[in-house]
Amino acid sequence: RGGRGEEYYGASLEPFDRHRSMSDSMAITTHMRHSESMDDYSNYRKRRKRVRIGRHLNLVPRLEKRQQNVERDTASELLHHEYSLIKYPHSQFSVPNERLFRVDKDNLLIMWRRTEGSHFTLSSSLRLDQILEIREGQWTKMFERFPYEEVEEQSFSLMFEESRKGGKYVGLSSLDLICDHPKHYKRWFDGLTSLIPGPQNGLMSTSSRALDPTIVWLKWLWNTKVTDHEMPEREALAFIRKLNPTATRATLSALLHEAHIHQFKVTFSHGDALHWDGFVLLYNLMFGETGRLYRIFREYALQYPSLGLTPKELKAFLIQECYWHPTECTKGKIDELIRSHNYHHRAYRKYAAKNKPLDFKIASGFLCFAGVLSFLRSSNNSVIDPVCAQLHQDMSQPLSHYFINSSHNTYLDTDQLKGSSSCDAYVRSLMQGCRCVEIDCWDESIPFYGEPVIYHGYTITTKLPFSEVIQTITDYSFRTSIYPIIISIENHCSPENQKKMAKEFKNSMGDILCRENEVERNGLERLPSPEDLQGKIILKGSYQLPNKTPLKKAKIKSTVLQKAKRQLSGEGKRQGSESGSDGKPSDANGETSPTCTPGNGEPGQRKIEENGEPNHKTEGKNGSGGLLVPTSVENQDLFRTASFAPTRPYNRDSVKKLKRNVKRMTSQLQLEEDDQELEFNAPSDDLRDLIIYCRSVSIKPWSWEEQSCTPISCMFSFGEPTANKHCKESSEEMLACTERQLVRTYPKGTRFDSSNYDPMVMWSCGIQMVSLNYQTPDVWMHINQGFFRQNGGCGYVLKPRVMRRPPDEGSVPFSPYMTEPHPDINPVQLEIELISGQRLCPMKKKTSSITVDIQTFGIPEDRLQMDPVASVCLSIARPPLPSSSHPFLFRYIL
Repeated sequence: RGGRGEEYYGASLEPFDRHRSMSDSMAITTHMRHSESMDDYSNYRKRRKRVRIGRHLNLVPRLEKRQQNVERDTASELLHHEYSLIKYPHSQFSVPNERLFRVDKDNLLIMWRRTEGSHFTLSSSLRLDQILEIREGQWTKMFERFPYEEVEEQSFSLMFEESRKGGKYVGLSSLDLICDHPKHYKRWFDGLTSLIPGPQNGLMSTSSRALDPTIVWLKWLWNTKVTDHEMPEREALAFIRKLNPTATRATLSALLHEAHIHQFKVTFSHGDALHWDGFVLLYNLMFGETGRLYRIFREYALQYPSLGLTPKELKAFLIQECYWHPTECTKGKIDELIRSHNYHHRAYRKYAAKNKPLDFKIASGFLCFAGVLSFLRSSNNSVIDPVCAQLHQDMSQPLSHYFINSSHNTYLDTDQLKGSSSCDAYVRSLMQGCRCVEIDCWDESIPFYGEPVIYHGYTITTKLPFSEVIQTITDYSFRTSIYPIIISIENHCSPENQKKMAKEFKNSMGDILCRENEVERNGLERLPSPEDLQGKIILKGSYQLPNKTPLKKAKIKSTVLQKAKRQLSGEGKRQGSESGSDGKPSDANGETSPTCTPGNGEPGQRKIEENGEPNHKTEGKNGSGGLLVPTSVENQDLFRTASFAPTRPYNRDSVKKLKRNVKRMTSQLQLEEDDQELEFNAPSDDLRDLIIYCRSVSIKPWSWEEQSCTPISCMFSFGEPTANKHCKESSEEMLACTERQLVRTYPKGTRFDSSNYDPMVMWSCGIQMVSLNYQTPDVWMHINQGFFRQNGGCGYVLKPRVMRRPPDEGSVPFSPYMTEPHPDINPVQLEIELISGQRLCPMKKKTSSITVDIQTFGIPEDRLQMDPVASVCLSIARPPLPSSSHPFLFRYIL
């Protein structure tokens, strides 16, 4: 074989030698050229090395940040796979079960199902932007009912808001889960922590990514109807038929086919099956490019009308239509808006480009019409000024110069009579920015907790241990705001339990409990500011001024009964004889007759004596000196005519008759509505020393002159009827009172269903703490939440300047009932124009009448309600515009 090869290649050696000589000459020439430029090459390498080192040094922080983002995304992407977790049920009649959990690829929902073959449903999913807190361990009701201490370190709960009793109430619910391995627990906890930005103020929290709520709703429906990442044609037709019940099947099929051919991925199912981008396109095609909103879009989309708004046109749209400041419309902000709101509308951009690749490539930097709709529906287009959504007000003013977000009977979940009490009600209120919570402290009738209990007295509401509530308030006080929180105490406890309460306050709160009164120590004339009290907890409770004794109707009744029983048993006769022997007058039978005389010379009190002479000695409430009663004329006449001397021998019938008379007389005692919070037990010395800046006092009968003489550390509490009366009849006096002192109002006692009242009436007169029932999502609660969204949702809103000036400053006083603008206030013109409405009608109705009510709230002159704008909706997808396109104008005074 070798010889044959030599013969075969020997015939062509000459050409190969010639070719090699040519290659050698070319190599020599190249080497000579290279040697000539050796110096330039060495300089080039040095220059490249310096650039490389410089880039490395400049990119080190950027690379570290990028690596952190990758790790965070990796933690969330791990949740896209299914994990087997133990889910605790909501019902007390069910037991924990194993479920398969995962997070959708867009990180919008957490979903679960029974087994491999089952499907996800609407009820078996939870939106991530609704989660308020990730609570580690087993600290919920269901975990208490089914404890599993062996895996407590692998347990966590997702706390979210949920409506109850048909939407009448809103409370905090939990999704309780247990992981099967500590490694899986770490994945879920780290992944959810990176996805959930934290709570936002409002009844329903929203994500910081400013997503379109319609996209979230469509994603929710998509996950329940999809099969193998595709939606079958049958499910898609059923969906669009609900959106437009009056459309024919041919029209719906044409829309479905249009969405099918413009989606990006190929479907493997039969018919016009849809992927996610085609499903979103189908929803956008239902609304079409018609109406007033699309005409506004075409006014700005001049360069490429069908493709979308260019960055320059989008900037003009934001400034002219959305009232953005030019400094906010930076290039980075505009690019971020285009990228985020075009993300789910890729198929729509392909549809708008009419399948032209060049136009589709050009439109990648534009905001299409579907993206404009997503922007208008998102929180990027919120009616709240972004400046007001941040902490921007002066927080160094006195505490009385701020409106304070307050709640009433915070511990209740539903109604006031038979509802349940829970610590989660405090958690929900504090997470929403509430800065004043209420606790009703009672002695437990059946010793179980060994401490005071918190519940609505004389009702069948459930009870909570005092220490557990205080610990919850301490843990969640400063999660959303660093400014002080006020705890309103209704004290119905004995002195022994009050000592336990004071001890629990000191042990649980420690240094964050406000104990020093800077006003009295330094002789200040103003209350401290929220800035001075950052991170402090202030206790509010009934306070007894010197020479003042709180009146209690229950004790009046019990004392009257005790005196009557003593007289019937002959004890009163012996006491009368003894008093007669001391030189004091008595009647012929040796009995004393009660008369009303002033007691201790104190205003607002009278003392019933067992003799006809006044007793000027200072005696206790339960002493033998008599009984304290109000000074109203009716009550004086009632007790002056009362005689408890027996007129016949003792028998059982006379006792029953006397009890009926006592019950009748005590029921006629007139107790003011605002005296409800003063029917408490007087605080003990231990608890009294902890009440610093919110000392609730009573003035009976009410006098504005006496109120102006009280110390600024004292405050006043009024019930709803009394507060309305003061605001209507004495608005100027109320404004002067709230300029230097704190005032709190609460709902009237007949609101058993936990309904709320109008807070605007109280705010207009400067009242700081308008307490509402947080568990009731009515219109007044929505107004309260909207009002306290300003100033960053910190729970404190600075009053207008005209409410913070002393009345003797010499300027024109402010009145909430003025009909002309105040000289120091510039009237504001508010223009409202109805442009579009989406997702307004119920899905089950083919036709519906849409009514739009526009109403403003404020001082009486600002309150205005326009005639409702109504129209019959023949197509839910494309509701007609109202016949009148004129804007509605309102004039604001304050």
